[in-house]
Amino acid sequence: MNRCLAIFVVLNLAVNVVADERKPGASSPARFSASEISRLMTRLVKESKIAGAQVAVGSIDSPMILKSFGVQSVETNKPVDDDTRFCIGSCSKMFAAAVILALESEGKVKLDVPIDHWLAEFSVLEIEGAGKAPRAPTLGELLCHRSGIYTQRNRLTSTQTRWIRDFKLSLSESVTGIGAERLIARPGSRYAYSGAGYCVLGRVAEVAGEQPFDELLSRHVCRPLDLAATSYFVPAGHDNVAVGHQLANGKLIVSKSTPHLLGNRHKLVLVGGSIYSPAREAASFAQMMIGKGTLGERRVLSQSNWQQMTTARTSQDVGGYGFGVKIVTDKASGERSILSHGGALSGYFSYMLMDLRTKRFGVVNYTGGRHGPEVATALQAWVSSPR
Repeated sequence: MNRCLAIFVVLNLAVNVVADERKPGASSPARFSASEISRLMTRLVKESKIAGAQVAVGSIDSPMILKSFGVQSVETNKPVDDDTRFCIGSCSKMFAAAVILALESEGKVKLDVPIDHWLAEFSVLEIEGAGKAPRAPTLGELLCHRSGIYTQRNRLTSTQTRWIRDFKLSLSESVTGIGAERLIARPGSRYAYSGAGYCVLGRVAEVAGEQPFDELLSRHVCRPLDLAATSYFVPAGHDNVAVGHQLANGKLIVSKSTPHLLGNRHKLVLVGGSIYSPAREAASFAQMMIGKGTLGERRVLSQSNWQQMTTARTSQDVGGYGFGVKIVTDKASGERSILSHGGALSGYFSYMLMDLRTKRFGVVNYTGGRHGPEVATALQAWVSSPR
């Protein structure tokens, strides 16, 4: 693998695999315990660089292996177990995209229709420094971050930040605020990663699907996959949930911006960023993606919807961004090889890797300091190494 490709792979949580999935003992728990990712998470907890973590690895041809590390909170020291819920950050975008595509299959939305068809507040939009926008963005443009809606990767104003980080807002209130902001580009003209854009597509789904987005997630993704612990909200009284952490003066402390700490004041469905899920359930979603929309006998995405979701919509040397998912393609054949995403929110971090050639997956959830490249590389070593 050349240096440029290696950098792309780590940054996009992707792997380039040349492995034989079916060798005996390929996914044995003993082998996993000695793996780089297992050793790394153990060390990071021991050194108090992260508070707690979960790892789920396997393939669609073998049993899933689960391992938990550390504590849910440094204030309670209650241990993480395989059922502990973590916020998975922007890995939520894959789940949200699956909801939108399911609604398209039902004929409730069309991906190429400007969103002012459903949301009147987007009928007149201004582009920063360029006057009136020719039209509103489409759902397809929102899904692949080509909508022109502002990106959190630029410096945000206080109001732009509020629309995507004030969890006391409803999704409707958030999107009304986003609609009043200027676009940063003409819809469809360029890629700009946008959490705000995913809030907008979630609100379109609510209007078109006539249900709150968390209920649409349950109907179209969670129930078909038997994900009983995956949702945007932590049930009242449920205490098996990790708390976001951050490092302050070299010490782990609880992140006060952790969404579920608001209790019944937590209202915002941050569509592309605030799903709570244990790694084992996120891994079931990963298996469905490897299965091209199916998990066992259960179909979540139609074949055509899976093709739509996993088609790169941005131009990059070895892949790009599809609908809610990052894609690596084989340079020689042009075929999809890796699907991936990473997420970070309020001291939570999550990584998901899905290899379409070896049928392997890996999911890591953790809380604490930022160790993205280190964790991604170690997860890649497990998912991609020959067995």
